[in-house]
Formats: sequence, structure tokens, C-alpha cells
Amino acid sequence: MAQDQQNATILGGDTDETLTQFGALVTGDFNGDGLADVAVGAVNVNGPDGLRHLSGAVYVFYGKKDWPKQVDLAKDKDGKSSADVVIYGAQPGDQLGYALAAGDLNGDKTDDLIVSAVDAAGPDGLRTNSGAVYVFYGNSLSGVIDLGKKEEKDKDKKDNQDDKTKAEKAAASVVVYGAHTEDFAGSALATGDINGDKIDDLIIGARFGEDGRTNSGAAYVIFGQNALSGQIDLAQRPGDLVVYGRAQDGDLGRAVASADVNGDGFDDLIVGAPLDNTPDNIRTNAGEVYVIYGKSFEKNAPPTVINLRKTNADVSIYGASLLDHLGQALSHCVRTAGARKCADLNGDGFEDIVIGAPGASGPNGKRAGSGEVVVIFGQKKLPSVIDLADKNTKPSMVVYGRHVTDHLGSSVATGDINGDSFNDLLIGAETANAPAEEGVKDRAGEAYIVYGGKTPPAVVDVRPMKEDPPGPDVTISGANPEDHLGNAVALGDTNGDGFADLFVGAFDADGPAAERTNAGEIYLVYGIGLRPVKVKVSKQSKVVDANGLTVGGLLEYTVTIKNEGKGDQFDNEGNEMIDPTPLGTTVDTSSLKASAGKVTYDPGTRYVVWNGGIPVGETVTITFRVKVDNPAGDLTVRNQAKIRYDSQGLGVNDGVALTNITEDKVLAHPKGDVNLDGQVTIDDAKFLAEYIVRKTDLNDEQKWTADVAEPCRPSDQNIDVTDIRWIAQLVLKLRTKLACDGAPKESTQHTGPTQRTTLSLEIQPSQENQSTHVHLMAQGEIFSDLQIGPTGALRFDPSVVQVLSVKGIEPYEVFDDRIDNQKGEVQFAVAALQAPSSSNAAILDLEIALKRSATSEGLFRLSGVDVLRTSEGEDLLAELGDKNELRWQSEKFSVRNLNVKLSPNPVRGTGSAIFSVQGDGVLLARVQVFDLAGRAVFTSGWSKGDLVWKLQTQAGKSIASGVYLYTAWVRGPNGKIFATGLKKFIVQR
Repeated sequence: MAQDQQNATILGGDTDETLTQFGALVTGDFNGDGLADVAVGAVNVNGPDGLRHLSGAVYVFYGKKDWPKQVDLAKDKDGKSSADVVIYGAQPGDQLGYALAAGDLNGDKTDDLIVSAVDAAGPDGLRTNSGAVYVFYGNSLSGVIDLGKKEEKDKDKKDNQDDKTKAEKAAASVVVYGAHTEDFAGSALATGDINGDKIDDLIIGARFGEDGRTNSGAAYVIFGQNALSGQIDLAQRPGDLVVYGRAQDGDLGRAVASADVNGDGFDDLIVGAPLDNTPDNIRTNAGEVYVIYGKSFEKNAPPTVINLRKTNADVSIYGASLLDHLGQALSHCVRTAGARKCADLNGDGFEDIVIGAPGASGPNGKRAGSGEVVVIFGQKKLPSVIDLADKNTKPSMVVYGRHVTDHLGSSVATGDINGDSFNDLLIGAETANAPAEEGVKDRAGEAYIVYGGKTPPAVVDVRPMKEDPPGPDVTISGANPEDHLGNAVALGDTNGDGFADLFVGAFDADGPAAERTNAGEIYLVYGIGLRPVKVKVSKQSKVVDANGLTVGGLLEYTVTIKNEGKGDQFDNEGNEMIDPTPLGTTVDTSSLKASAGKVTYDPGTRYVVWNGGIPVGETVTITFRVKVDNPAGDLTVRNQAKIRYDSQGLGVNDGVALTNITEDKVLAHPKGDVNLDGQVTIDDAKFLAEYIVRKTDLNDEQKWTADVAEPCRPSDQNIDVTDIRWIAQLVLKLRTKLACDGAPKESTQHTGPTQRTTLSLEIQPSQENQSTHVHLMAQGEIFSDLQIGPTGALRFDPSVVQVLSVKGIEPYEVFDDRIDNQKGEVQFAVAALQAPSSSNAAILDLEIALKRSATSEGLFRLSGVDVLRTSEGEDLLAELGDKNELRWQSEKFSVRNLNVKLSPNPVRGTGSAIFSVQGDGVLLARVQVFDLAGRAVFTSGWSKGDLVWKLQTQAGKSIASGVYLYTAWVRGPNGKIFATGLKKFIVQR
């Protein structure tokens, strides 16, 4: 965000602190003053002296009526922090601050702070990565709390407790230790009154916990009580309630939450398992969410154990498609002044389930990884199974991400932002590309607000294709490329004005003047600044000179509204209504835009309707476009304002606004002139191709000229490869015209390469749970040096093989791809901006990642694909035969004694990581590095020697300190490829 758009910014104090990484951001009233405080995790902090590597830290900032514009966590000359409270992790590598929660666990009416350290090693230091959770009771937090500070030994006692354990117990009110090595207890945290005793209970996720099934995951509930204190070891007693995951590697406990979804007065336990494959085991990593209803529990009873392999949850929600990762994020309740408010978006009294699915692929599965948020409204009796793949089962609400790999839903929160008594949605999309003056800011990240209401929209699309479905009400964009804004979001009334305020994290932001790489930043936006405004508007009109306009011409109008009030923000009980077209025009609804608030069109009244908020002294600009149907008609634009004064004791001069309607702008560029230079050339087709593959953006006028294949409907949905092809064919005289009132007329003469050869590809799939990469090439039409690939499909036998992904090899790019492993089909479209000029050049180069199904045997066939050759013959040991058949030799894979080593480990300083892949029969190897959130950080090329990584992302940006995962891809003598398992390593800057 630009520095003038937020009310306050919290700046990470040092390079690689990565504030809020893994979503560590929570609000709660920890000092009991009635204002929401905010706690922030920083897992890469190296202790109070900088020598305790990756011990982690948590910062607490108390709420205040007026926040300073900037809060800098860099220590002052005396070594003091600007945070009200700083908590340091106990041991190197603990990663304190991985997850946070707030709740009143001891019933004293003040919120307690709960903090996890997922890599802590248990009470004796021998339980590696078992994890630990610390509870700090409200009103006990102050100054610096060092969990690693050793107490002086009691000289009178010969057998002291371990100093580390004593220090932790002295600083924290409660310490909970993970049960087993590598459990990662504290992967997620939440609170809620599950047993109905009016005291919050502690909910702990352990994403790698297990009960007989590797890494199935676990969730523990420890009941709150007035006397809760001391040390709790989950290895001795698994809390009061424990839920074990259904499937191996299901990741249950990656997210946990609570809400009273059935309205019975008990909070219900909600647990996400984003890597579960659904019960049919076909939808790989579709994800599942489970609801366990709260109830009374017998006091001092043995722990209640629910093993989801044997016992069904009260409600099971299944992800719709493979790789959806449903349940990776869940909405938490907002806490302020002891009051707990959970999601109730429609105000029906039932709390709702809000789920992030950042891997989901949007409408019709055509935006791979764009992400979704799914809302299930609470009700007295929910179905026991909610399968989102069932066409007869629709969620109460769904929000779609804008573009491929935006990962909308990586974080979610709810609260009443605009003060209308309905909870609203705040959603993060941490890898979204934010708009820039030229092009986009790659992975700057975005966050979106969707307002609740009595009847909230069933579908919200961040990239609205038309007036319905609507887009978000507010969009917040990251300031710089790679900031990852939206990785963490939270809501709470921190300034006491009665409105929920926004805290939005950007864990890779680079601090003041971009001088602290990956320090991280948090933005505070007051909710009151987003509420609607009540202002008075003077009535004005604008008469348009229609001379020279023809049918189909476009007019653009700009309407400005200024809030000239002297008081605070005002509520808007009415709407600004503008009548642009009483005669002779049609409104282009895709062109409706407002600099703030929301603008829509009512076809019944023909009003353009604006609703929104304007801070005092500021202006809102509304623009819209109309198409001329009858140039002789009345083209007057009138303001028909229906906005009233604020009714809360304001004077006659308060809240007065003026409306001005500017001169019209005639849009005279012809169809196909995408770059607006006055003529249609091959450059326009190239320009549009860059837009299709997201290398540039188009303004509204350019979108109108680009939409040549549909009758004047210039939306993102209608602008595609077909439009590029038609423009290019017009230039090459393969078409006679482009029209906006129907399909263009085809020329009777058609030249150029159109013959295609359909071939088949037979391969021997690799072993189960290992993937094979197949390269395919295809012939297509060529327009000068511009090449556009076909839209088409691969077909396969799903009982034999499963397709994991399809991507284009540079300079080819796949977009709008959809993988259906149930039907055995992959649909795709491809564009290429550069290619050889030869008329025989292949225009499609795809890399298909696939794995063999568990029960498959023998060969499988890809058919209906225009296959000419593989990109590298040695990749698959394949050749093009005389019978137009491409066959992969089927020798057995013959790599033995495989060993992958990393040196040094941990990787320290600014050096490089060296991966050595050794084994009999290894021809080539490559390595991929991921962060703990599963994001790919680096992919090497294929190599015969050691693989060197310079600790940079693929874009060349230095990575932060932290824990990472790597896997090696190995190619054997017969060309078969498979991946090793994931291994963990540490980078210490």
C-alpha cells in the first residue's frame, strides 16, 4: 500500500524478520482497556542479542485512539523496541510466533495471548520439532519476556529442574508440549467454549501429528479453567479432546477454529485438512474440513478421542477439485473488551463457517490456483456431508480469485467493518499481481473486503465478467512486487470508534526505502474510513454534442462528488443516482467504475447508482461509458441525487457535496486497434497476446477495441485467443472485416498452414506416487512472427494415469487450463509471443506432469493431440516413427542407491546451498525448494554435477532466514523421471 492510504504501518525491524509469515497476526484485548490490541509473529528473529538463530519473537502493540502514522520495530540507540511487549523464543530454531490466538482461558474477563513455537524440542530438548504452545494471561504482559533467560540455580538444591523449562514456566502462565517428534504442535491455534462452561478452551493444531497413520495430523482441545497453569505434556495426556486425521499426509490441524454453527450455545470445533484426498481418493489434495459439535463433558473424565478413520465428524465438507487445498485457512472470531464475535455474515443468529481454498481454480476450473473462499451459513441442522463437487450442493457464498496462482483464501477474517451490524469478509490473496501504472506488480498481493448483509451475494468474483456476479467492495493492493500482502489478515476495533479495523500483513515487504529486505510490514486501516457517507448533492446536468457520432460509437462520462462537510464520516441512507441515457444510448455495464465505493446499473430505471463512503474533504470519481444507438437522440446526462443529510445533529453546512459532470470523450478507435495508434496491424495482435498471458494490461477503451469475436461485450471473459486470431487474419487478409454485431465474414481465399497431423503418444507411467514429465509439441496457424496455439484437450484413461499439471515451456504459456482426472481430460489454451518464422514451426510446447494410478498396469495413450516431437529426445528416449506414432521405451527404471545430500545444513550467512545427488544410473538431476507454506521458491535446471542454489528466488530476490523443504528430481538411463521425498533444511542469515 502507498504510505498515504493506511492509517498506520508497522515496519519489521531488520532484514529477513518476515513479520506475519505463516499468518501470525491476531487481535485481542490483552490489557483490559476495551481496545483491540494486536500481536504479531516474527519466526526469523534471532533472539534479544541476535545470536539465538531462528528462535523467533512475538510483538504486542496495545490499542490506542490515535495510532502514529509509522511504528518502526528497529531498536533505538538504547536497544529498546517500539512494541509494548516483546517475547523472545527460548532456543535456536524454535520459531516462536508461528501461530497466534487470543481467548479468555482462565475466566478473568481479559483476553489471554497464546503463542506457538512449532520447532521447539519438548520439555527435555530431545523431542525434535514436537512443538510448544505458550499461554500468557491478560494483564500480565509487559516489557521484554525472554523464554530463554536462565534463572540462577538454587544453591541449596542438588537436583534442579532444567533451566530452560524453569524460564519458560516463569514467563508463561501455561506451557503445552507437543506429543511426538516432528508433530509441529502449534501449527494452528484458536480458542472457543467447546464444553459450554463459559470459559474459553484452547485449540491446538499439530499438522504432522498422528495416531498410526503417518502425518495424518491432529487437533487437541484443552478445556479452560480458573486454575489452568503450569506444564501440560501432550505425550502424557492428549488434552481433553483430540481429533486424529483420516488420511496419511492429510495435514489435519493446518487450520483450526471455532463457531457455534448450529446455535445450541456450545462453540463447535472446526478443523481443516487441506491435503486430504477426499474419501474417494481421486481428488488429490482437494482438502476437507470437519465440524465437531460442542457439548457438555464430564468433569475430570478421560480424554475424548475421535479418530476420523473410524468415526465420522458431525459435518464433513469435501473440496470440489484436486489441489483445492480446502481448509488451509479458517476464519477466527474477533475479540474486544471480553466480547467474542464470530462470523455471521447474513445476520440470522447462526455463526457461519468461512473456509479458504487457495489452490482452487475458480469458475468452471479455468483459473488454476486463483483460489476461493467458501462460506457455509450456520443453521440448526447442517447436512452431515457437504461435498462441493456435487452439482446439487452449493455453498452459501463463494468468492473467486482474479487470476491464475493468485491463491485467494490464503487468509480470511470476519468482523463488522462498516458498522451495519453485519459481519464482513476480509480475504487475503498473497500472490496476486497488483495493478501498477504500467503493467502489474508481480506477487505484490491483495486483500479484499466483501460486505455482509441480510442477503449477501451468493457469488463474488474479484475479476467480474459482467454486472453479475459482483466484485469485492474494497480492494487493497500491495505496494511493491514480491511483498505478498494478504498472507495474514485480522480485524479488531483498535481505536475504540465502534468499527472493526483492518490489520493486513505483507511478510516480504522491504521496510522504509526498501532497505530491509523481507523485513515485513503490517498495514492498519480504520474501519470508519470505509463506511458509507451521507452528503447533499446539487443537481447538475451535461448536454452532449452528438455531431459526428455514428451508431456503435462510444461516449465516456466522468462524474465527481466531493464531501465538503466539516464533521466526521457520515452514514449513507440513500444513493447517488445518475440518469445517463434517457434516449439514444445503451450503458456499457463493464465500464462502470468508481474511485471509491460501488457503482452499479439498474436497467429498470436506467439509473447508474453509486453507493459508498467519502472522507471529509475528499472526492470520488465515477466513470461510465455508453454506446450510441441513435445519434439524433437526447444525450443529456443528469444528476438525479437522492442523498440526505446526516441525521445525527449536524448543521446545515455540514456534509454538503457538489456533483460535477465533465466533458464527454468520443471513443473513435476502430475495432482491432488495441494499441490505439489509429490503425489495425499485426502489432495489435501482439499487444493483445501480451494481455492474454498477463504481461500487460488493457484499459476499458483498449478492451472495447480488442473484443472482435463477440458482439460488443468487452469483458475479460470475452477477450481471448480467438480475438487475437481474428485480428491477425484481418491483417493478413484472411478475413474481410471485424464487426461488433455478429461473427466476422470469412474470406473466400484462405492461405497459410492449416493442415494438422494428429498423432498418439504411448508411455510407460512411472511408479505410484511418482511423477513423469512429458513434453508435447503441436502445429498451428502462424501469423507473421506471431504464433497462437490452439484451444484443445488431452484425453487419457484415468484408471491408468492421473495428470498433475500442464504448463507451457517458454515462450509458450498455458492459460485457462482445466484438469479433470475423473473424466480423463485436460482442456487448455496456449499463446506464444515469440517463435521461429518457419511455416513448419511447432507452436505448442507443453510439459505434462503425471503419475501412475495405484492399480494401473501397462501403457497408456494420450490421443487427440497435435504431437510432432518431444522437446528433447533424450528426455523420454522417444522418436517419431514412420506410422506417425511416438512411443516411449518401456525399460524398467534402473536407479539404485540413490542419495541426496545438502551442504552445509543449516546454510548460514550469504553463501550458497550445494545439493549433491548420487546414485547408480542417475543421468541428470534437478532440485526444487519450497517454503513451509508449500510455495515453490526455486527450481534448478537439469545437471550432471552438483546443484548450487544462491539463496535467491527464481526472480533473483534474496530469501529470508527460515525453514525450507527440498526435493530432487532424478532421470534414469531410460529417461524415466521421479521425485524424492521432501526433506527439511534451515537457512540462517
